[in-house]
Amino acid sequence: MTGPTAADRPHPSGRATSAGAAPKSYMHPQLSADGRQVLTWLRMPDYDVWLYDVASRALTRIVTGAAARRPAWSPDGRRLIFDAPGPDNPVTLYSADVHGGQAHRLRRVGNSQYAGAWTPDGRTIAYLDPTQTTGFDILTMAADATDAPATVLVKGPANETAPAFSPDGRLAYVSDVTGREEVYLLRYPAGGAALRVSTSGGREPVWSARGDELFYRQGQTMWATRVTGGATPRVADSVALFAGEYDQRPSFHANYDVAPDGRFLMIRGIAPPTTDPRIAVLLRWDAP
Repeated sequence: MTGPTAADRPHPSGRATSAGAAPKSYMHPQLSADGRQVLTWLRMPDYDVWLYDVASRALTRIVTGAAARRPAWSPDGRRLIFDAPGPDNPVTLYSADVHGGQAHRLRRVGNSQYAGAWTPDGRTIAYLDPTQTTGFDILTMAADATDAPATVLVKGPANETAPAFSPDGRLAYVSDVTGREEVYLLRYPAGGAALRVSTSGGREPVWSARGDELFYRQGQTMWATRVTGGATPRVADSVALFAGEYDQRPSFHANYDVAPDGRFLMIRGIAPPTTDPRIAVLLRWDAP
């Protein structure tokens, strides 16, 4: 079952309910394809990747010893990529099996790289490569090899971050080429001219399960844009869905996700904090 599209959603009313997870310092939650599990990472003092089971409410550490951050599911849900400091200090890319796999380093170069997203076929990953001349660029490499040749996907004079692939392969990303962050859409792998989605600022793009909607945030507001057009994508005017004081720490990834049924998985901080100033809870927001 899939949720309503932006044109059908009642807004801005709705409600947020607890996802049942214990308060922790959650970052970048990503739902599995069936919506039953959440891949996330916890900031200090539990600096690793964890898996939260929605039904049992069990939270299990799945990557240890690597200070793992920014995990991303593979399309089949069996593997993940993440970044972590390497033995020689720069932040670099790793992959691992979700259940019981040992972390495998993907790149061994002198500068840092940050985890991005998988292409829908699971053969390629997109990652962020910062340089002194062009800022953050989006590159790709084969997902199953170490030090595989890198291919430039998006590179320009500005920072390009937050790659997100739709099920049919369109690439959404964020660029600050205009002087502020905006969401753009690009055909993949065909490339071509990028199509601007947001008009007054935008970050953290996330696709719907069907790939016909693109969500993003601007300030405290969640927006949705209908995407049509096949090989030549077209976007409708964005619709404001809801607003709230949800976690918006600067990041290279979306700090929320959208379930197959259309509900949103958000992070909200707890005030006053107890022992960790970043302590937060996972919430599910859905329209009535």
